[in-house]
This record gives sequence, C-alpha cells and structure tokens, in this order.
Amino acid sequence: MAPAVEARRRGGARSRPVRRGRLAIVSCLWLLLLVTGSLLPLRVKTMLGTVGSAHELIHAAAFGGTAMILMLWGNNKFQEASYAAIAIAVGVILEIAQQQITGDVLEVTDIATDLLGVLLALGAFQFASVRSPLHAIFRRL
Repeated sequence: MAPAVEARRRGGARSRPVRRGRLAIVSCLWLLLLVTGSLLPLRVKTMLGTVGSAHELIHAAAFGGTAMILMLWGNNKFQEASYAAIAIAVGVILEIAQQQITGDVLEVTDIATDLLGVLLALGAFQFASVRSPLHAIFRRL
C-alpha cells in the first residue's frame, strides 16, 4: 500500500514538509519574545505603545501567532488542537504570572482575547490555503 494511504489509515497523519530544526529555532524565539513582552514593566509597555487601543489586537495576534507556530508541529487535527490548547494555557499562565509579579488584578479580558486569537488561528489553520504558505515559509528557511 502507498505510504500516503497507509498514513491516512493510521490516524490521518499529514505529510510535513517543514524543516523541524528551523521550526524549533523559530518556536523558541517566538515563545521567548512572547514571555518577555508579556512580563515587561508597564512603563516599558507604555513606551512601546502596546497599551491602550492596540492592546487587545496585540494580544489576539500574539497568541494567534503562537498557536499557528505550535500547530505546525502537529501531524493531524487532534495534535493541532492540542497545540492550540497549549497556546491558551501559556496565555493563562502568563496572565497569572503578571498578576503575581505586579500585584495587579488578573486581567480576564486579556485571557479572553488570547483565547479568541487562538480560536481564530485554529479555525484558519484548518484550511489548506493558510497551512500551505506557512509550510512554504519553513521550507525556504
């Protein structure tokens, strides 16, 4: 039986043309920037312009991007959904860490915005027209 057919029978595994080593580097750098940006002091965030009207958009884009990068590791839809759940968990953990570090109230709206970004990314990732260009980027790196 052809390998592609056999792979589909074992749980819908998809071929992954992504170079895993480079994906690992990009994933680590992205997560490092996400954690660093999330835990910056308020005065630095204000100086960078990440507070105010752009705040929610930045949250949705950052965690949607996190979900997309993590979902590239998945070999089937279940794994992709699992990686999306991990992106949501990272958002919750970062919000709790911010609260503990700064002593401010837990920003539930930020968690909701993170969730929205991840869900939009998960929905978009189910279309080959979104997935294919992402794979093409990592093939060229």
